[in-house]
Amino acid sequence: MFVTRYFVFLLFLLNSGCFLLGPTYTKPQMKIPLKWPVERGIKVNEDMNLPCLLWWKQFDSPELNQLIINALKKNGDPNIALANIKYAQSQLQQIQLSWIPNMTLLAGYSQFPILGNPGSFVIAFPLYAINLIQQYKQQQSAAAKLEASFYARDGVKLSIITQVSAAFFTLLAQKEALILYRTLLEDYRTYLQLVKNQYENGLIPQDTINQLESQIQQTQAQVEISKHNIVVSKNALHYLLNQNPGNLEIKKTFGAINTDRVIPTNLPVRVLNNRPDIHQAEVLLKAANADVGASVATFLPSITLGAYLGSGSSVGGIKLPESYLSAPVIDFPVLAQIKATKASYKVQYIKYIVAVRAALRDVANDLSAYTTYRKKLNDNLAALASKKQGCHLVKKRYQHGLGDQIEVIQCQINIDQFNVIINKSKLEKMMAIIKLYQDLGGGFNAV
Repeated sequence: MFVTRYFVFLLFLLNSGCFLLGPTYTKPQMKIPLKWPVERGIKVNEDMNLPCLLWWKQFDSPELNQLIINALKKNGDPNIALANIKYAQSQLQQIQLSWIPNMTLLAGYSQFPILGNPGSFVIAFPLYAINLIQQYKQQQSAAAKLEASFYARDGVKLSIITQVSAAFFTLLAQKEALILYRTLLEDYRTYLQLVKNQYENGLIPQDTINQLESQIQQTQAQVEISKHNIVVSKNALHYLLNQNPGNLEIKKTFGAINTDRVIPTNLPVRVLNNRPDIHQAEVLLKAANADVGASVATFLPSITLGAYLGSGSSVGGIKLPESYLSAPVIDFPVLAQIKATKASYKVQYIKYIVAVRAALRDVANDLSAYTTYRKKLNDNLAALASKKQGCHLVKKRYQHGLGDQIEVIQCQINIDQFNVIINKSKLEKMMAIIKLYQDLGGGFNAV
């Protein structure tokens, strides 16, 4: 009879919950493009598992590989992500343990009439009180938030890989720029000396010397800026390694980096499935949906099962079972809570839509940037080749007495300037590659 009564209570509770489970989660329907608007020079490979791709290894730099590994181990951000995972796990465990009945032990002396004036007594009071539907929804929410914390960790890993790579290649480019600016400065000074000789012979005006001295000062300023950028890049890497600022020896040169690699990508739907931030946004939306159901379930009956089990000096054994259902009839704070959870769900819904739109926008922009900076670099390299060919002819004429040294040094300065431009263009292309891999969700599962 006792078990039958509880079974009836349970059926009643579940039957009531069928009407008050809250909204059923449905993934937002969005129109995803079938392909990217920019595909020039981009190889679409649907079989490529980009999250597991060690894309930075194509640049053949053991130093970069080690920096990324060390940063992922030592950086504070992954540790924060792991702490958040542990917190989410404890929250889920706390809800899961709510299914276990509470046990209270009472001991003392009482003449409570309902218990038959037990006198001195010892009583164990097991109590099981729960709103099953609410408990189920809370567990759904906590599980989704735990899953979101894992995706957040993956997002942090992706960000660290990107930042280390960007700082590393910026450091190489700035070291190369320092060498190029110093070479340009030296050639400017040689040119200035030749011009001064012409000025002393009355062949050129003072304005030419003044203009050249101004260019020398500007180049000297670029030398100082490059020195500063080297320090900043090194400090960025030290920060990502959770270290204090200091020196950092890198043997790899920027000139040894080959940026002419095939950049694989996936179709838009596959990219969205790769991105940890999109998964995080969706599971947080699921959690918000479950929170709505949990708040609505407050109005469902809670089942309470318990019993006083023990003995008293005056009455002997004590056995007093109890079972009842309880539910709020009017509870205005709960109504406000339901409104709040519905508003929170709407916020997460909008965040999910925005995250998807932003991801599609970013990848489309990255593909355009990569193709643009690749073409810019190739055009600059072609222009440099033409200039070098022209300067070769200038040197030949000078060697045969058909030209002067000033024409030769002017040509060399033009080549120096082209080298500076190409160094900058190569870094721009490198940054476009790094950003593209980040927005494609590349590499975070590989380490």
